Amino acid sequence: MSVSRPSTFDPHYLRYLGDLGATNLHAAAAVATERLRSALALEPGKRVLDVGCGTGSTILKFASQLSIHVDGVDFLEEMLRVARVRLRVAGLRNGLVQADATLALPFRNETYDAVFTESVLGIQPPESAATFLNEVWRVLKVGGRFAANEGVWKTGTSQHIIAAINEACMKDFGFSVASCAGWSKDDWILCMRRAGFTVVGTESLNLHAPATVDHSMIAHFSRLVTLAFRLRAMLNPRLFGLRRHYQQLLEKHRDDHHHIEANLFVAIKTY
Repeated sequence: MSVSRPSTFDPHYLRYLGDLGATNLHAAAAVATERLRSALALEPGKRVLDVGCGTGSTILKFASQLSIHVDGVDFLEEMLRVARVRLRVAGLRNGLVQADATLALPFRNETYDAVFTESVLGIQPPESAATFLNEVWRVLKVGGRFAANEGVWKTGTSQHIIAAINEACMKDFGFSVASCAGWSKDDWILCMRRAGFTVVGTESLNLHAPATVDHSMIAHFSRLVTLAFRLRAMLNPRLFGLRRHYQQLLEKHRDDHHHIEANLFVAIKTY
């Protein structure tokens, strides 16, 4: 049975970031992506799915460095528009589809050797998260890995703080910063197990650890695409006005991270 999006879900801030061509839109940024890649243990020739691929920077990195095929799905056309340009400039023909994993993924059963998410699963309410994980389990091959780099509530965070932060984020950005049910790491592990996964590892990620800079030609092209979209946005009066607006809101929320931790979950479809 399909699960509808909450009527209040309106990720206008994410649409804005898509228009900017922004990258690393997840907890612990590039460091987390590096750890996620290692956890997936990908081999050449494997087929991989990025659920919530954003503007395509992780797809580009994985596909160019690991000799694998990576498809991407995202809910927002603003993100996919940039991803198409980024991949085309790099000479890649990876598949990109607009889809909502909380409803259904448009792929056959057991299509992928691995699936991953970055700050996409963690913002879902319980009912949407269950459908999301069931769909990931369905399209993943038996023995395949699912890795999720997500921001979750720190254990012991009060429901009052969770409710206040999420209410403010819904108002200011159009989506919850983390589970509206206040799920911590253990709650997410239980949800993954209920979907049929065997969780083989969790890792807390350092939000401030330095990342290795990629000096490859393809990474250079990717940065140029991001720069082009940012320059384009500066010439758009609407987007230029939104820049100041969101900067003020981000300053208002700068202490929210004290209650949230970045975690990397690794699970396997064992049957």
